[in-house]
Amino acid sequence: MMPTFRNGTGRSHRARAQRRDDLLALFERSEQSAVAFCREHGISKQTFYNWRHQARLRPTGFAQVAVAPNPAIRGEEIRIELSDGVTIGAGSGVDASWLAQVVRALKA
Repeated sequence: MMPTFRNGTGRSHRARAQRRDDLLALFERSEQSAVAFCREHGISKQTFYNWRHQARLRPTGFAQVAVAPNPAIRGEEIRIELSDGVTIGAGSGVDASWLAQVVRALKA
């Protein structure tokens, strides 16, 4: 288990990181400008832009994968569930490069 570090505000580093990630995901789903979003959520624009910049620098080439039998899936089908809840389903004949483009577009 990772240690939890607290700063002067009493919030743990992990809790602040989770809030940051939640807010970034919420912004991506919103149709607001960055300025309006920051104003609504009480975030400074500079902090928000820094969060977005840092998020873009994080490696995204690997994902945790779990393989589990699912009786509802027939034949050779694949279902990919992204961390934000989006699910992609494809049959065994799907073009791999097309599927990769779809995943990249959804993650952008």
